[in-house]
Amino acid sequence: MSRPNVDIKHHVPLPPYNNEEPTTTSSKQMASRLKMQVRASERQTITAEALRPSTFAPFGSVIENPCPSIHPSSTAAASLPSNASPANDGTAIQYRNVSPMTNLHQGSAAKPRMSIFACATHDADAGPLAIPALERHPFTTQTFIPISSPASAYLVVVCPCRAPEDDDVRLPRWRGMPDLRGLRAFVASASQAVTYEAGTWHAPMMALGSEGQRLDFVVVQFASGVADEDCQLVRLVPCEDQPRVVVGQGARL
Repeated sequence: MSRPNVDIKHHVPLPPYNNEEPTTTSSKQMASRLKMQVRASERQTITAEALRPSTFAPFGSVIENPCPSIHPSSTAAASLPSNASPANDGTAIQYRNVSPMTNLHQGSAAKPRMSIFACATHDADAGPLAIPALERHPFTTQTFIPISSPASAYLVVVCPCRAPEDDDVRLPRWRGMPDLRGLRAFVASASQAVTYEAGTWHAPMMALGSEGQRLDFVVVQFASGVADEDCQLVRLVPCEDQPRVVVGQGARL
């Protein structure tokens, strides 16, 4: 995988953040989330890998049944891990604390938000998939939980932060633009949910499947209603060097 340099340009002026906590913003600032632009200067192709908790850990957590071979029963307790216990008179198993829910807003600035994203599919057989944008949520985790839909797999693209620079010093919390050298891509099944840790750069969700299909997600996060705090968006300039993801047969589910 190549190690590209990037050129960074801001699409809009940054609000005057002077610290890492939420600030009062005008209604105009609330109406449009922070938008920036990144241009890759070297071609980069990322090969997707199957989603596993250990490899995804730097970016968040994977939610899946940790013991799918154990069937709920009144005698299952002896085989369960320490965070699990029988429930509902032995007809279910409860696994506790499977993923964090982090709210870094001060006081009551944010409320829990649950929504549904209906995502159109991308055909991985048609060639490498371009990454159009990256976004992050500085003050909250964000969990995507797939629910019954025609499509059965999705692509998770994540990216670490670069060191803070002078031109982004006024960003709220988790300063630093995406470091495209560290882009990673994972293929998840519909039996896996993912939680992005607060401040993790990630691509908009890409469902995988045939044309005309979709994959629905329940999305859980905290939100303050202040757009610049709830989401920061970086557009990747369309060009021949725009990062792309190849979904190999080995990663398909």
